[in-house]
Amino acid sequence: MILYSAVSLVSILFIPAAAPDQTVPQTAAPIPPAKPIPPCNSYRLQYDYPLSPVQRSCIWASNLLTTSAVFGAAFGAGYAQLFKTDPPQWGYGPEGYARSYGTRYAAGMSKATGEYLAGLILKEDLRPRLSHKHNPFARIWYAGSSLVVDRRRSGPRFAAATLVGAAASGFTGMAFYPAGSNTVADALERSGMSLAGSLAYAELYEFEPDIFKLLGKLFTPALK
Repeated sequence: MILYSAVSLVSILFIPAAAPDQTVPQTAAPIPPAKPIPPCNSYRLQYDYPLSPVQRSCIWASNLLTTSAVFGAAFGAGYAQLFKTDPPQWGYGPEGYARSYGTRYAAGMSKATGEYLAGLILKEDLRPRLSHKHNPFARIWYAGSSLVVDRRRSGPRFAAATLVGAAASGFTGMAFYPAGSNTVADALERSGMSLAGSLAYAELYEFEPDIFKLLGKLFTPALK
């Protein structure tokens, strides 16, 4: 016991105490702020309100290069070649098909541009919206009326952008069609067909969830 006490005393007097740890504790690196979502992100183009001019330009540019624009013109030109509904002056071979395709694609570009400019000037929102109604007739009316009604948060109001786009599509053909099919009446007829296409798209958009739900039930095997 005495020996242990003596050793303890010597160690206290002659062995220096360990220096306190001077190491600076490392802190976690700060998390960098998340990058802002670009204005033309598909999510923002669908849900942002109101749309900025840049976002309207993005929608316009995307409408020029959609598969529906490219293949829609190709299908329309093929149909016209098959049933000979184009002016006979264009012919019905590869050259006639090229003229028919180019005219239809130019009409689609004019339609998208007319809608874009009218929507930008009049501050109209042309994005389709689901009605979330259950009555099929109410849904049909809602989708059809969306061509001339801008259902904004402050309340619905008359919208002209779709009508302007259809007119631009119809009258653009006057630069391409031969004299026999180049009257104002022909341009109005083409405008009406363009407007009918917009109506068909609006109805398809409204009932698209139901169509895919039905197809899922038909082609998905039942679980046993």
